[in-house]
Amino acid sequence: TSYTVYDFILVRNARQDRAFRIGVETTANVKAHLDTLIYQTRENAMKFAGQLTKNDFSWTELQKLLVLEVDKLDYITGLTVAFAPYSVEPEQGLKSLYYNKLKNKFINLEELYDYTDASLETATWYTQARDSEAPIVTEPYFGEAAAELVFDYSIPVYRPNDQGKKELYCVISYTLAPDEFTEVINSLIQGNSGYVYLTNNNGMIITHPNRSHLLKYRSLDFTYNDSHDEQVEEMLNAKSGSVNYVSPYTNVESIMFFDTVDLIEWKIAVVYSKTD
Repeated sequence: TSYTVYDFILVRNARQDRAFRIGVETTANVKAHLDTLIYQTRENAMKFAGQLTKNDFSWTELQKLLVLEVDKLDYITGLTVAFAPYSVEPEQGLKSLYYNKLKNKFINLEELYDYTDASLETATWYTQARDSEAPIVTEPYFGEAAAELVFDYSIPVYRPNDQGKKELYCVISYTLAPDEFTEVINSLIQGNSGYVYLTNNNGMIITHPNRSHLLKYRSLDFTYNDSHDEQVEEMLNAKSGSVNYVSPYTNVESIMFFDTVDLIEWKIAVVYSKTD
């Protein structure tokens, strides 16, 4: 059997068409999965905040509540209730309780650092929620108590003071480790060469098969061509799309499909070889 150049082109185009089709499908599946995680976290956080607004819990009751709440979401690695200064006991400034699910351990964060200090990167889960007076998602950071790369979904909780004005009572913070849901995301990959990673709002890589890239490189940093800067800007500014490049991870011509996670605005990058 002999093959012509025309046959080769047909096969090549068919492979590229298949790679594009499964890339679009995989990206949609990954986005749907991550959107579900974030919306579930928001819903649970709002319900938990409602409990803390209306009820005074003993320390033992609060411990039990944290364990029950964390167990509702299997991708959550920890949960914190950090009270505003002097909001619980007039003689005690800071008071908090963090439950680390992975170690099945309770930690008082005020013994490690001042979580009200806006100059501390590890305190942004509290200070950003406090200052914005709204739910926030932190940039990934190395958690001092969690001892791993994490990010937080935090929500401020208010109670009326003696004058009836709204006053910060506490901040609750759900801690998520990207590694905890990377395995599920990777299971959505089809084909032989595909892989997926996430970037934050600035394009910094926060999950990747090559862990040495985490928080060190931006998406497409290893692509050296005339359109590199334009491709990076396209990924950062567009909600979704695709770019052609040579993957530094597989070293083959590839298509990167990208989309944006709802609420947190992170980018999903799904990469497939053009000949997958």
